[in-house]
Amino acid sequence: MVKRASRFFDGKSALISLLEWTAIQKITFKGDVQKMAEQFPEHLKAQASWVKAFNQDARQTHRDIYADIITGKISTMPAFYARIDRLGTSRTTVKAAKTQPKKLARKKAKCDDIHNQALLDDIRQIAFELAEQNAAPETATDKVVELMVKHNFLNPTDSQIQVLFEYLEGQMAKHLLLDRVEAAIIDTDDKNLIFMWNKIKRKCPKHDSFVWPSALAAKEGKCSKSEVRPIMQTLERLGAIKRMKSGKDSHYPARATVYRREI
Repeated sequence: MVKRASRFFDGKSALISLLEWTAIQKITFKGDVQKMAEQFPEHLKAQASWVKAFNQDARQTHRDIYADIITGKISTMPAFYARIDRLGTSRTTVKAAKTQPKKLARKKAKCDDIHNQALLDDIRQIAFELAEQNAAPETATDKVVELMVKHNFLNPTDSQIQVLFEYLEGQMAKHLLLDRVEAAIIDTDDKNLIFMWNKIKRKCPKHDSFVWPSALAAKEGKCSKSEVRPIMQTLERLGAIKRMKSGKDSHYPARATVYRREI
């Protein structure tokens, strides 16, 4: 039998050690106690002390993970390790992420370590849905694990898992973060302006660029083409967007204006 490695058996937390023991026994060995004993004989004595510590000190988050292992809701080891890795950041909700600009600013560089652009693209796509739901950390974790399996990203390192979570949190925060500019837009009492801005927010996360041809803008904003330019100029003046490349309707083929959402 090939010796299976553990991550937490020699760690400082008896609670996490017991959860990993339970996960390996349930998922890898289908609940076979004998096979667990044969695989980790040196930890049998420690396992008894882990159980005692768990019964005395486990928080509800630990008990929820334990229940999910036993009931089969956590059915793979990557899913288990993802849940455990989230324990350290479970208090960092999307709201809390608003206070961590430095952390969010580093996410793009870290994502270079993933080498799976399709996975990152899908995480970016689900960020809006999760932000709309104000999703709990556990829900976000489950979504990331589903996408890891979908894209065959099955043996990530600890740092890669953390990068994926930080990337998702950053994308969600982009959708949620607001600025004083938002109040200025609302205070204009210009229904077309407000409606157009809401359409832009829905389509594009903060700091992302977007192509906004006059025909598309008029369709999305429910206004005439002649109204698009003044609306976009006002949004630019208020600091909501920035024009990155000017378009030319007379140019053949026509070239659309490129903007970047600033807030």
